[in-house]
Amino acid sequence: MFNYDNEIGTSQKPPKLLSLADYPNWKDRFDQFVAFTDTSLWIPILEGYTHPTYTWMGKDDVPKPVSALRTEEKLLFDREKKAMATLQKRCEGSLDVKKSRKELLKKQFLVFKHFQNESLDDLATRFYHLLSELSSASVVYETEEINDVTIRTFQLTQLANPVKS
Repeated sequence: MFNYDNEIGTSQKPPKLLSLADYPNWKDRFDQFVAFTDTSLWIPILEGYTHPTYTWMGKDDVPKPVSALRTEEKLLFDREKKAMATLQKRCEGSLDVKKSRKELLKKQFLVFKHFQNESLDDLATRFYHLLSELSSASVVYETEEINDVTIRTFQLTQLANPVKS
């Protein structure tokens, strides 16, 4: 069954790009999603943001301190800051989402095992991907712990798939 929430998005989730061939239609749906989410966020996306500069001690294009911005410059700066914070939160999730993700990755690491009919290449790729995900989530394990999981997994793999002589 086709899930239209992926195709058109919802008020909480943007539409997903399901195929590169569908990019022109997706772009229109994504534009509408952002425009209806918060119109003030749409202005920096459409117009872009350039931080005001001034000349200081003979140097051009020195960024103005935020405290020295005029009212309309401060408004544009605040919109840009809010847009970036919203995008970051959408992409990375809230603190609760990040914490849950870390806990899930830790559990996956601790129970990592070989799947039936999985090749050693696929097992190694999956393990490397899990380690990469852990690293990007700032979860660090000692080399000894990584080695223990690796050895346990390969031992279980050998028990599940004994070499026939």
